[in-house]
Amino acid sequence: MKFDAAELTKIDSMSAADYVQHERELHHHSYIYHFISILVFGGFYIGAVEFIALLIESIFPRKPDA
Repeated sequence: MKFDAAELTKIDSMSAADYVQHERELHHHSYIYHFISILVFGGFYIGAVEFIALLIESIFPRKPDA
């Protein structure tokens, strides 16, 4: 609660323009940041799907063709 109170006091002391500028600087990320994030999380997603497929294949092995 002390942190919240300190942040609210800081926000109250700012002008509207200063607050908007602060939020833009805080939340502005470049396109490269989003690209790298998508690559990393996409890699984790593909890895998880491959791992689940490996588990399913080990539980239910393929039957050889007759």
